[in-house]
Amino acid sequence: MKKLYTLVLMLCCGVFWGRAQSIHFDRLDINDGLSQNTVTSIIQDDKGFMWFGTKDGLCRYDGKQFKTFMHDPRLTTGLGNSLVKCLVQGRAPVWYTHLTLPPKSRV
Repeated sequence: MKKLYTLVLMLCCGVFWGRAQSIHFDRLDINDGLSQNTVTSIIQDDKGFMWFGTKDGLCRYDGKQFKTFMHDPRLTTGLGNSLVKCLVQGRAPVWYTHLTLPPKSRV
């Protein structure tokens, strides 16, 4: 009986071992062009770009370099502020949301 368990275990390991995939991760940070190391949201669009929402803007990564979109108070379009909390795939390439807190009122 012990030999049977050993044989079954060896067969299962052999079958699943051949199907194992190697996954490779790279760490990306400000030294690679990310605007801020605190990432609040990540999404991949239908063109393959990786989008990172950070505390300091929205970053698009093409696999080689980052393009950063930041809040510019002089512009009427673009990011409302630099804190990007959530990224969602929609009709536009990427939709984003951010948390805007009202100014403190004096008592």
